[in-house]
Amino acid sequence: MDKCWFVLRQTHYPAPKYTDRNMAYGEAKGPLRLGHLIPGPKAVDEVINSDAITPFPSNMHIFSTTTVNFWLSNKTEKETEAAAQGEIPIAAAAGVTVKVEAGVVFRKMMGDTWAIDRLETQIVQPTLTYLDACRKSAQVAAWIDKNKTFGSWKVYMISGLMIARGAKSERTKTSTSGAHGGAGGVGFTANIAIETSGQHADDFVWAIRLTEVSKGPFHSDLSRKPVMRGAVFAPGVNKVDVNAVFAEEGLDGDDVHVTEMFDGDKQQFLVTMDGY
Repeated sequence: MDKCWFVLRQTHYPAPKYTDRNMAYGEAKGPLRLGHLIPGPKAVDEVINSDAITPFPSNMHIFSTTTVNFWLSNKTEKETEAAAQGEIPIAAAAGVTVKVEAGVVFRKMMGDTWAIDRLETQIVQPTLTYLDACRKSAQVAAWIDKNKTFGSWKVYMISGLMIARGAKSERTKTSTSGAHGGAGGVGFTANIAIETSGQHADDFVWAIRLTEVSKGPFHSDLSRKPVMRGAVFAPGVNKVDVNAVFAEEGLDGDDVHVTEMFDGDKQQFLVTMDGY
C-alpha cells in the first residue's frame, strides 16, 4: 500500500507539531502522526499506540516535499438497474391487469473537489528492527495478544502524511432513483442532492499512507507488505493492478473510489472510501 494514499473524508485532524524543526525522531504532538498503528484502513480513529509512539532511530529519517497549487476532482457516478415481473392495471378496462417487465434504476454520484495552496508530504520508511521494537511496546503487545488468531496478526502503520495548508473544498452527493414499466412507460423519478463547500483556516491531515505489518502463524519474524512487483501488478510497465490489491485486503466494493495520479514517472493512487 506504499503507492496508495487514503484521502480522509473528514478534516478535523490537525497537522502534527514537531518538537524539532527537522522532525528528528518523529517526536510530535497531534491525534494522527507518523508511527501510529491502526487495525485497518477504515479504522483511522482506533490508534493502537495512542499513549506513545516508539521514537524513530537515527537511521529513520522523515522526508518532506511540498506541492503548490494542488487541485483534484474525483467525482464518480455509478448506476444499478433491477428488473422484475409486475402487474400494472389497464385504465381502459377496469379490473384488467397485465404482467409486464418493470425496472428500477438507482444512480449515485459522489465526490470531492479540492484546491490546496500547499500540499506537504511527509514519509518515513520503517525498518524491521524498528517495527519489532514497536511490537514489544506495552500498548501494541497487549493489542496483539488480544486480537491474534493462531499466532498471526496484522496492523497498519501510518508511514506517510499529506498535510493540506490553505485548502478549499466542495463535496457533492447526489442520489437518483426511478421506476419504469414496460406498458406505456409508467414510472417515477426521485432526486436527492447535497452539496457543501468551505475554506479551511487550519492546516490538517488530508491523506495518509499505510504500511502493512504482519506475522504469520509459523514465522517469528515480522513482514512488511508494500505494493511492489509481483502478482498484484497488471500487464504493462510497472503498473499496479490496484483493484486486485484492494480485493486482497477486503476493500473492494462500491464504497471504494480510486484516482490514479503520477508524481513524475511514479504511479500513485488517491483512495476515498464512503464513511472513512
